[in-house]
Amino acid sequence: MPMKKLSFIIGMMLIAGCQVVSPTSEPFEQQTSASNISEAAILSSSENSANEPPLQTFENREAGFSLEYPSTIGIDAGGNETPDKLTLSIAVQKVEDLDAPLGNDRQTAALNMKALKKIEFGPDMDFLLQDSKRIFAIGTIYGKSFMTLGRFEVCSIVFDRSLIFYRNDYQVRLTLHAPATAMVESMPHYFTTDTANCGQEKVWDSQNNAQARFYADLTSGKASPLAEQWFTTFDRIVRSIGLL
Repeated sequence: MPMKKLSFIIGMMLIAGCQVVSPTSEPFEQQTSASNISEAAILSSSENSANEPPLQTFENREAGFSLEYPSTIGIDAGGNETPDKLTLSIAVQKVEDLDAPLGNDRQTAALNMKALKKIEFGPDMDFLLQDSKRIFAIGTIYGKSFMTLGRFEVCSIVFDRSLIFYRNDYQVRLTLHAPATAMVESMPHYFTTDTANCGQEKVWDSQNNAQARFYADLTSGKASPLAEQWFTTFDRIVRSIGLL
């Protein structure tokens, strides 16, 4: 069965532990037994603030879930990222049909499902940033979330936040992409040039641990407004997921 993929676009209005996010009303901390998770914080969801736009609903009854997203998001039927927009994509595929790189295969899915039943993160995927690993409670099941800031080679800069969960024998992957050029321009102090490999293109300043510094600033509310919008919009959408 081919992958089903929907994308939405939002305009630019503008931990070593793995956090577990729940729709419960009160946050609490829980120790997990996973070898790659030292501490898991159960965080609460919140009601819309007066400054947030109304929400609209997306449903997939085959996979048995729904989610809410801000009314400012439009639909991109082509499934392509837009250079100057935040792009939200939802990919739904039968587990038995998974056969792609970077952990999108049947074997990794089986390990993920086993781990998530124990509230553990499971195998790493897709060049993830270690500090960004989180587990979200979705009703009676769990999903794994992570951030990817580059892929394959030193010149790569991406800003992707992904959530993966399993329902009705489907794998659901939700990814919020941020426009790399705009993000780099909004916070140039995390980047440098590598003329030998990338010419004059900006690259992550790896000698100064830029990705880890960016994540620390992002999670403490000290990143650029665009970066913070990307981060909080993803959490808002993921926390709205319900099971059908």
